[in-house]
Amino acid sequence: MPDALRFVPGAVIGRAQEMVQQWKRERKAQMPEHFTKAAVAATWLCKKCGKPTLHRVDDGRRGPCLACLDRLEAEAKKPRPPAPATQGMFW
Repeated sequence: MPDALRFVPGAVIGRAQEMVQQWKRERKAQMPEHFTKAAVAATWLCKKCGKPTLHRVDDGRRGPCLACLDRLEAEAKKPRPPAPATQGMFW
């Protein structure tokens, strides 16, 4: 069996990592993108997620990652535990 067709555990993940690294190198070589006023979202490599995701376009420039925004909004909506009653200790 040729080596190219042999299954190697982790080879798919390794290839995906190579593709992301190549994509990062190519994006660094390009100029920053400026979008038209009609643009709403664009795919970009998120620095927090570490993967290509949709980003909002604000005033023709790349904005925040939509996946990260959704995650942050979900965390903000979670009920917070009540603050401990420390006022009674001092009065």
